[in-house]
Amino acid sequence: MILSKLSTAIQILGFNQFLFQFKNGKPLQSVITKFSYYIFQRSIFHHFYVQ
Repeated sequence: MILSKLSTAIQILGFNQFLFQFKNGKPLQSVITKFSYYIFQRSIFHHFYVQ
């Protein structure tokens, strides 16, 4: 239960980071790169903790 809340918090944090990067007018490419890296991290996190 705590772990799912943690993952939700991480997800919200990642999305806020995404919006922040977008608002700052950073190149979209770097935003996409960060976002895909974040998704990659989440899948690894999921793989280790959900089993």
